[in-house]
Amino acid sequence: MLKSKLSHLLFALPLLALPAGPLYVTPALAAGSAAEEAVRILTRARGADQKCDYLSAAERSELSRYTARAEIAAASQSSTAAARTASATGMAEAKSSSCSRDVEADVRETLEAAREAVAASNAEANQARKTMTKPAQRAAAIAEDDDGDEPARLTGKSLGGYARIVRGYYLERECRSLSRNDADRFWRGVVKLHKTAVRTNGTSAVARVMAAAERKASGSSCGRNVQARIRQIYSEVSDR
Repeated sequence: MLKSKLSHLLFALPLLALPAGPLYVTPALAAGSAAEEAVRILTRARGADQKCDYLSAAERSELSRYTARAEIAAASQSSTAAARTASATGMAEAKSSSCSRDVEADVRETLEAAREAVAASNAEANQARKTMTKPAQRAAAIAEDDDGDEPARLTGKSLGGYARIVRGYYLERECRSLSRNDADRFWRGVVKLHKTAVRTNGTSAVARVMAAAERKASGSSCGRNVQARIRQIYSEVSDR
């Protein structure tokens, strides 16, 4: 039952807005086990919804974004293999379950737990921003507002480049337009860029840009133009 793990999920998810920040990773969680558990639980909920159609389109999109956060966090804190294993485990558990009111309740409670935990995480990030230097604040604000229509230099030092790629990744999670292999390659590129962005710009600035990218990707129409943009951004990552 997913319900039995909700307290753990609430504890794990506040890491997600600041995936690699030393101020937000306690020694007990340094190995990334909490983030991996969050991936498993969220993927299980997503799989159960895909199988049984419990959630509305908006709720499904929201759950997908939270799962994307968890995957980036788990890969950043441990490894891409560990995150993928957690995701595969969660999906296998969902496939083995039957459609029932109890499972629907678990899915909805998981979504609500994730929503509350991410809200708490964002509140912590907002508080942390008060300690950011003015140059860092300006860089984050510019990256937040940038629509990212033009390719950026993907060195990790540019928050604009990071924002563009992460927004493309969230769009892909919404639209699922790439093949599985391409989606995996996209994800690995995002994780690599994320680690560099955090080292260079700090956790507060990256969290702010990441949240803005998530908001801008939310509710995408997934039409041809959006799919073309996803492929363009993916090509920038895969060509590195």
